[in-house]
Amino acid sequence: MAMLHILLGILKIAGILLAVLLGLLLLILSCMLFCPVVYQGAGEKNQDSLKGSLKISWLFRGISLKVWYEEGTHYSVRICGISTEQFKRIFKRRAGKKTEKKQPKELTAVQENSGEAKKREYTGQSPREAVQKETEKAEEQVSPKEKSKRKGIGRSFADFRLTIEKICDKIKKVKKILKSEQMKQTKAWMLKEIKSLIFHIKPKKLQGNIRFGLEDPCLTGEILAVAGVFYPLYGEYFTIEPFFEEQILEGEISFRGRIYGIYFALLAWRIFQNRELRFIIKKFKYL
Repeated sequence: MAMLHILLGILKIAGILLAVLLGLLLLILSCMLFCPVVYQGAGEKNQDSLKGSLKISWLFRGISLKVWYEEGTHYSVRICGISTEQFKRIFKRRAGKKTEKKQPKELTAVQENSGEAKKREYTGQSPREAVQKETEKAEEQVSPKEKSKRKGIGRSFADFRLTIEKICDKIKKVKKILKSEQMKQTKAWMLKEIKSLIFHIKPKKLQGNIRFGLEDPCLTGEILAVAGVFYPLYGEYFTIEPFFEEQILEGEISFRGRIYGIYFALLAWRIFQNRELRFIIKKFKYL
């Protein structure tokens, strides 16, 4: 009976440990999939100054990265509110203590180097002369065939012609794959996925105002027409003011968005299920 109680106790402890590990794995996986990466930024451009900042955070600001530009580029990384500068100070203190303990070993290394220098002086040859003699001996032992191989002289015209033929054959095969029906279906599928990706990662909040103008009014109008095509992306809270008579570039902008890991997990699953894409990858692989 005592042995049974011991075995049951061991099994209970093992089960608890396994449950804790599984719980941690599920927690990490759920954080990676459902905890969003939040990004936000702002910028300002005037005639005299240029300022901008970008902040990326994860795990409810548990891990954050901030990059800003103001008379130079600066950055700051924080983990649970502690900056990397504080971590560097801690590591420097520990490294300083270790170097203090290793000072006698450095003295012995210096003594060994001095002993080797004395040995070299005793032979009557400097290190450069000894290295030159060794290289001259090695060059004398090398045969002329090996020298020609090193210089790349041994390649013949027939081998060069074969390589060109192989390259031409591969180009023909690539053209055939690009014109296939599977490639057309894959292109349509990729365009659809790219549109959904842009819709997912685009900022949910975008505000700002840009004032621009060029010396050529026609070019200003063309840029304004291109910007109008992307109006559904930046929305009604973002305005663009063109100037057709002067050259200017000023404005203010602020944005904020979120990116979820579950989207990329589902995208990977869709890529794995796409037969046409796998077929094309195999064709390119065995070219």
